Amino acid sequence: MPINNQKITAVDAEEFKNMMFTSLYWLKKQKSFIDSLNVFPVPDGDTGTNMYLTFKEAVSNLEDSKSNSVSKLSAELSKGALMGARGNSGVILSQLVRGFAQALKNKKKMKAKDLANALTKASEVAYHGVLKPVEGTILTVSREAAEKAAAEVESTEDILELLEITIKAAEESLERTPELLDALKEAEVVDAGGQGYLTILEGMLKGLKGEKVEYQAAAAVEKPAKKSKAAEDIKFTYCTQMLIQIDNFQSNIDRLIDKIRKDMQSYGDSIMVVGSDDVIKIHIHSNHPGVLLEYGLKKGKVFDIKIDNMRKQNEEKVKRE
Repeated sequence: MPINNQKITAVDAEEFKNMMFTSLYWLKKQKSFIDSLNVFPVPDGDTGTNMYLTFKEAVSNLEDSKSNSVSKLSAELSKGALMGARGNSGVILSQLVRGFAQALKNKKKMKAKDLANALTKASEVAYHGVLKPVEGTILTVSREAAEKAAAEVESTEDILELLEITIKAAEESLERTPELLDALKEAEVVDAGGQGYLTILEGMLKGLKGEKVEYQAAAAVEKPAKKSKAAEDIKFTYCTQMLIQIDNFQSNIDRLIDKIRKDMQSYGDSIMVVGSDDVIKIHIHSNHPGVLLEYGLKKGKVFDIKIDNMRKQNEEKVKRE
């Protein structure tokens, strides 16, 4: 139960903003630890950094907002997350935020039932955004946490209590990730993306409680990851992502996303194609980023291009350790 019998049955716009600001700060404190866990899908050591940069872009959209509606704030959060999404984990996070915002549409305040629905919708949208969902990742942690929230929401109207229940479920799900994914079991770590998701939930709770996280150290690493090995089995070298402003957009955005997602399958793996309105984000691991840029240019105006050499990132990670 919440400490000191504190109880909150509805979150207004100002409280929602504080939850997100605090969550961002908590994620910043933890990002190096999250990076150290990163072994899947590629051990390039940037999951925490990518999730932080993505969430930072999302939360920056709230800084100057005068809206008194949780619905409008969450929509701004979603827009920022899509535009700022970095890496595989960041794109998945953007879809979690997108689903969260969709469930809060037309909600001036967020009640416990709304939070449970938002967590559920977040998980559903994130799963849909991944071409080949893998269990034992952030997807599993978000789904199982949401399932627990949905199961328990009928027994409490207290958002603090529901968040604590959700966080406990996320912790337990995270601890099980090595049982579902051999790469984690071999490295003796939990999933980095799942850890990032848990950190965001923790930050939301801290913000709602009014805790001053700037005076708290990041959680200690109970079991550090084994030293990374040189990843000789990286099949695709370049993590490539871009935003495309679609020219002459008239068709259904979901239909276009499905078409691009199918086209991408011949170019690499870790494929995510997501978007809203007339902007589409592509994330893919490939050996030919130039070909992908040419593809994007045929669809519209390409911007926010990011190409990382994952072999080089892995080599640097090994040297640091």
